[in-house]
Amino acid sequence: MSKYMRAALLCGAMAACMLLCSCGQFGGGREQIDNVLDKIYGTNAPETAAPAPAPEQTTAGTQQETPVERYDYFAGDMAQFVTLDKSLYASLSANVGSDYVLTDEVFDAQIKAMLYQYATPTNGNEQVTDQPIRMGDKAYIYYRGEVDGVEFAGGSNMSDSAPYGLGIGSGNFIPGFEEGLIGVVPAQTSKDNPYPVHVTFPENYNEELAGKDAIFYVVVEYVVQYDIPELTDKFVGEILEYKPEYDLPDVEGALAEDYLRVMREGMEQKLAESAKSAAYSMVMQELIDKLTFTAYPEGEVDYYYAYYMDEFEYYYSYYSYMYGYESMDEFAVDYMGLEKGADWKAELTKQCRSMVQQSILIHAIAENEGLEEITDEEFAAELDYLVEYYEGKYTAEYIRENVGDAAIKDNALFAKVQNFILERTNITYH
Repeated sequence: MSKYMRAALLCGAMAACMLLCSCGQFGGGREQIDNVLDKIYGTNAPETAAPAPAPEQTTAGTQQETPVERYDYFAGDMAQFVTLDKSLYASLSANVGSDYVLTDEVFDAQIKAMLYQYATPTNGNEQVTDQPIRMGDKAYIYYRGEVDGVEFAGGSNMSDSAPYGLGIGSGNFIPGFEEGLIGVVPAQTSKDNPYPVHVTFPENYNEELAGKDAIFYVVVEYVVQYDIPELTDKFVGEILEYKPEYDLPDVEGALAEDYLRVMREGMEQKLAESAKSAAYSMVMQELIDKLTFTAYPEGEVDYYYAYYMDEFEYYYSYYSYMYGYESMDEFAVDYMGLEKGADWKAELTKQCRSMVQQSILIHAIAENEGLEEITDEEFAAELDYLVEYYEGKYTAEYIRENVGDAAIKDNALFAKVQNFILERTNITYH
């Protein structure tokens, strides 16, 4: 399993609507390893734009509580919780979508965004208003977005006290927006005469706007001009410090061409591994939806509920100060991405139950297929992976002491089951 695939397992036992992690549901225990290790050093708090008074210290933000005795899935018989027939997962399929296919357009945009990072000011910080906007310039703008003539939530900054600084070519806005400003003369725009930029929201945007045509009415206050470098052999070799894997022909452009080849292959590999992770999550959820869980391991749902309530309280102490939340209920609904007034505790219980279902399913597959034994070599390999993943920040001994061998063993099993399931899954794209 590649490092991209294995890293994906660090994300997400909670469902996608949970903001705790957005990488997918079937990640096993590594999300908790992330949280436990980060909390010990107090680095799990959200970053803030300006220093804020530290909240009162909580157990969640300082040190681990005494570990709760967890259910031993390896020792238990999953048949007491669910009946799983091998035929259910003998042949699987998942259509993950075209977002996992690297197009020339997307690749070119990534290269442009990379080059933009090396742009240099043309005339210092001079505010230019009488010249057309160029690729690479930083435009200071006000904007108002409309779909079918109606302004949509979060689509305007017209009431802000200062314009937004947008790098043209940075890729920070949706496709077509930045390109649509090229050639616009700032002095020719005003709030009475904004410049219309026509765009289409990507299909993978939020549900309300996905795939819809929109018009942004833009006022450009001024631009600061930048020059974007070209992707030449000199730039690739001296600035990017790229070293080819083998000798290249002594012709102009060979180094830049090889750099683009390696970049594209790397992006394609990452997308392929992400597609596998998405496919795995998809087929496993489909399996769960087909199954009837007759019981749950004692205390497991309550364990996860308490764990994430602790998380909520920890983050609430920060966000209530930053964004003015007046109650845990108000914060939790936003944090979980729910509609106002939703019963967030019921939703959290549902998600915790789903996490336990995932563990039951994974161990049930392992029982069916004789995968449950984790050898000393497999355990050591998983531990080595975690040390490598954290780039030596935590030693193997430290991870074992603060996370526990049971969680590491579980992670190794989850990786085995993931490989087993993916071998039986036909992944397609649309």
